[in-house]
Amino acid sequence: MRRPLVTVAVVTLNAAAELPGTLRSIARQTWQEKEVLVVDGGSTDGTIAILRDPASGVTRWESGKDRGPYDAMNKAAALASGEWIIFMNAGDWFADPQAIEHALRDVPPDADFVIGHHLYRLLDGSMVLHKAADFEETWSRLRASDFSFRWLSGIPCHQATFTRTALLLENPYDIGFRIAADHDLMFRMRAAGARFHHGNTVVAVYTQGGMSTNQEALCFHEWWRIGCTFGKPALSTRFFQENFRPGVTEHPRRVAEVTAQVRASGLFFEDWYRALHPRERLVDPVEHYMYVGWKHGFAPNPFFDPAFYVARHADARAAGGNPFEHYLNVGRAENRLTFDWADASRPLAALRSVFDPQREGLEVLIRRIAEMPSDQLARLLAPFAPPPPPPVADENAPPADGSWSLVGGASEHSEGPYPQLGLDAPFRWSIGAVTTLRVFSAEAGRRRLRLIVRNALGGQRLGIGGEGVTPRDVPLPLADISVPVPVEVTLDGPPGYRDIEIRPSRQSQPDGVGRHLTFILESVQLEEAETARPAPLLGDIAAPMPAPIEAALLKRQDAETVLWEMSDGIGALEGPAPEIGLPHHFRWITARRCRLLLDAPAARHATLRLDYRCPIAGQRAILRVNDDPAQFLRLDSGALTERFRLEIPVRLKPGRSAVEFMLSETTREVAGERDLALLIEDLAIV
Repeated sequence: MRRPLVTVAVVTLNAAAELPGTLRSIARQTWQEKEVLVVDGGSTDGTIAILRDPASGVTRWESGKDRGPYDAMNKAAALASGEWIIFMNAGDWFADPQAIEHALRDVPPDADFVIGHHLYRLLDGSMVLHKAADFEETWSRLRASDFSFRWLSGIPCHQATFTRTALLLENPYDIGFRIAADHDLMFRMRAAGARFHHGNTVVAVYTQGGMSTNQEALCFHEWWRIGCTFGKPALSTRFFQENFRPGVTEHPRRVAEVTAQVRASGLFFEDWYRALHPRERLVDPVEHYMYVGWKHGFAPNPFFDPAFYVARHADARAAGGNPFEHYLNVGRAENRLTFDWADASRPLAALRSVFDPQREGLEVLIRRIAEMPSDQLARLLAPFAPPPPPPVADENAPPADGSWSLVGGASEHSEGPYPQLGLDAPFRWSIGAVTTLRVFSAEAGRRRLRLIVRNALGGQRLGIGGEGVTPRDVPLPLADISVPVPVEVTLDGPPGYRDIEIRPSRQSQPDGVGRHLTFILESVQLEEAETARPAPLLGDIAAPMPAPIEAALLKRQDAETVLWEMSDGIGALEGPAPEIGLPHHFRWITARRCRLLLDAPAARHATLRLDYRCPIAGQRAILRVNDDPAQFLRLDSGALTERFRLEIPVRLKPGRSAVEFMLSETTREVAGERDLALLIEDLAIV
């Protein structure tokens, strides 16, 4: 039987360290009918010396400037003599010496592509099997825009794909793609009627650190382009925006330009935006706002009302699009109004005494507020403060029991309400190292004071004390201002006013007006005199929560914190389930994509230790932390009585980090009410 000549093409640029291993792998192939081509992009590091060595096994090579890797691959196709061509990157290698033999066994004569599986080699040396799906299934799901992470992982890579050289010469790679041109070629050819044969064998080892992991934003953008070209644009946009980046619809260079312009304006309050929208996927709050948030009517800062701006300015209405972008490009230079300063019912309207909104821009307002001492600002704004409530009939009557006010360490003026966060009344932020709460108690003796606070910072603790107050050091379990948290303290003493000092352990970076926002004191309730009991910080839980989930939920102080209640795709606490050896509580991952939010007091390299149980055989996952390269994981599986451990290196940043798991599949719960992907028995950051 005639064995066709195979061209193994390697594209290089300054790859002297990686190239020898790739060439040795090619030389070990038992398929003798092969040639080795190397197209180099003009290396200066010693790559050329390797190619000149007769012992390298290279049949032919050339070096010179090119327009990117796919331009070099097109050049290699033009030089090739083989009937089939396969491309390797320097640092990749064949999975075993018989990889070509196995892949080209029993290939139909009308096949245009032969695809196979590949191993993904992580930086720590471990490997994960990526199985190529049946290409007809891949194609049909693309046409229907039935996207999932499993679908993406089933697309074969060029290191595991043999292509008819003649076909590639007639239909070269589109060099408008920098990362996904191999995927684009396969789908273009399938649309034209090309035939794909699955060799059903592991062909190559693809090493982490290639261009697809180092340029993730561009990779996502190109996948989105392919989804729109061959599938349904609206569904493609929704999938890639929700699961990857909000700005995926534009080239990353343009996204960088847009976000840089907004940041340079000084008018986007990132911490404020995060606090208002804690459940949004904020890889970058500026990018989220510019590509998603503005469409939902979100504001970039407290002084820009998008609805008001569009209603006020006809050209902004006619232009459509993002009102804030219109303001930056047009309205800012003309000092256009961005807020209804004349509406005295809005608390921020009092700030019109600080600047002239008809003649001055927002940056003037922000600068003046930031530079002005708080007492001076208070005096200036006093004439515009809301009128005091009408006096009671008996002016000598004592204050109402439990009446309270913030007399120090709080924002000068109220903010809100924000119904989307459940804050239905105006409130004030704690902004200082000490916030003083004044409460009137009409009764003597021991009383319980119940505070409802909303916390903005991970790892936050409140030190509470004062005259007649039993001191408490209270860890706040959530960094999510949409979640009210009860805190209880004990008062003891005669009736009268009590000044209670609240000292937060952490303060945020200053916002656009120089405030260090820490927490919101939403309400205060002074309860009947009784022996006070400490309140559970997470609300009343019927059953105790022994180790280990309890530790992960309640662990605070200066350690990293898992923000379970703000995470997506993860169920509520369940258990215990002694019938499967789970004497404590646990959680299920209930979707293919889930996101864990972590709060860290400082940046550091850490290990995410996950004890889990997996009922799905062959379950795989893609893990991504913040903007770091994705890690591909293969999970052990078995009966729910079997426990497995996964230790994942992660790089945390100060503040909030997002850890995203993208799982290959789920299974339906026996009761049929939800999907299940993975049982989390314990999670720790070490």
